[in-house]
Amino acid sequence: MLTNKKFSVIMFFIFLFTFLVVSIPSLFIYKLLHTAKEDISLEEIVRIQLKENTIYNPLDLNLLKYAYKMELIKNTKPKVVALGSSRVMQFREESFNQDFITTGRAMNYLNEGYLFLKEMTRYYKPEIIILGLDFWWFNDKYSQPKYFDNNKDTSINIKDKINKVLSAIIKNEIDINIFKYISRGKNNITNYDNVGIMSLEYSNGFRKDGSYQYSQFILGNKKNDDIKFLNTFSIINNGLFPFIYGEHISESRVKIFYDILNFARDNNIKLILFIPPLANEVVEKIDSLGDKYNYINEFRNLINNTSIEHYDFHDMRNYYKDSCEFIDGFHAGDVTYQRILAKMYDSNSSISKYLNIDLIRKSIDDNKGKTLTIFDKSKYKIYKENDYLELGCVKQ
Repeated sequence: MLTNKKFSVIMFFIFLFTFLVVSIPSLFIYKLLHTAKEDISLEEIVRIQLKENTIYNPLDLNLLKYAYKMELIKNTKPKVVALGSSRVMQFREESFNQDFITTGRAMNYLNEGYLFLKEMTRYYKPEIIILGLDFWWFNDKYSQPKYFDNNKDTSINIKDKINKVLSAIIKNEIDINIFKYISRGKNNITNYDNVGIMSLEYSNGFRKDGSYQYSQFILGNKKNDDIKFLNTFSIINNGLFPFIYGEHISESRVKIFYDILNFARDNNIKLILFIPPLANEVVEKIDSLGDKYNYINEFRNLINNTSIEHYDFHDMRNYYKDSCEFIDGFHAGDVTYQRILAKMYDSNSSISKYLNIDLIRKSIDDNKGKTLTIFDKSKYKIYKENDYLELGCVKQ
């Protein structure tokens, strides 16, 4: 039987162990979260980002991306908006002569994009929307949720954030070296102030125009996940998400597509449709599988036969000789998206009057074969790109 003294000693050591193992790490994590401004509201974060031109990438971005992009729209009221998945996030504000926001990643399915469009018009109606359409959205086998919890409470729960950081460290999703940024918001790659814990080490995250900066492997030492497109090839060979095999496009998805077109028309919003590009090698791989991806041909025919202004950049082998301007197998970089805008301009697009075409053309000439375009050198400490896809790319 334990005496009171022995019991007190045991309880003291239990308390001491708990303090050392839980409380002290939690204090360090809270300090890190405070440095990254993860303890303030999303509304305040957007105001800071727009004022100070920061990079934003919080730990729980997947829960916030819809609300975050909507908050950018509310605060900027841009005349030009890009709507779509992560494949519209390489349009940059510098390419436009009017206020511009890309809402990339707020639309991950056709019905989610329709929802975002309807909600956006409650606050503001842009003059023109560049709508990026992913072919897999039109495949019934690509599961589409019926309901979205995109208006969830975005208030701060710091205890929950601390637990998420602890979990991410244990799962090796966050490098333990992140703690060296506990007293500063800048890193050795850029001069950007960084908001959100995932942006601290590499300035990897959203810019104030909603576009995304992939500086962690382009300029930093983070390894790319799709070297020589082997990961994308594996997904295609096995018909996995999002490159799921399909014979025909979905009638129900086509109906949602037309609902989007009609809603934009009824609200006097000019729509420009475009199919985002794939890397040359990925196009060749898909073509080699024939009818397994027949629905892609049907999807392209649907878009190319619509009366709405449209552009098909699915296959850009006639635009460039290699894939050095790609981030991975199905995400092109800044320069390719400038090529897309230049092609629209040359086709007398409705977007032409909104474009800084001279800057776009100069940037294409200056950055051929690169992924990231640097317009403000004061924001960077490193300028030379890595050959992160190991394609033998010479980055000037």
